[in-house]
Amino acid sequence: MSTLAYHARLDVAGKDGKTTGRMHLVGLARRYREQGKHDAALQAKADEIEEELAGPRSPPALQYLLEWLEEVYGRSGTTMDGLAPLSWSCLDSWARMTQRDPTHAELLALLLLDATKRNPPPESKHDG
Repeated sequence: MSTLAYHARLDVAGKDGKTTGRMHLVGLARRYREQGKHDAALQAKADEIEEELAGPRSPPALQYLLEWLEEVYGRSGTTMDGLAPLSWSCLDSWARMTQRDPTHAELLALLLLDATKRNPPPESKHDG
């Protein structure tokens, strides 16, 4: 969960309503790479930023659920607050159309992952 929350927080728009944390870090790393072609310190800073962008790794056992989440994320429509929560009917349609047979626990996990991605929790000292 901390992996998904970390990446979701990077994708939240900043105070300007447009620029995400990810966009800022990618731009910063690019500038360090361009300006520091012959400067090892700037290259090292760019490496650090790219490592920060990668964030914590998700457990291999969770990878298939994250892949499934990418298939269904945002498919339940929109509301005035942004993307609508993933619905049971959307999950049912997805499972039938992709000929998958997810367990009840996997469906609950997808709902939880969807909620985390749509509304990432604030960063905590326990985040990896």
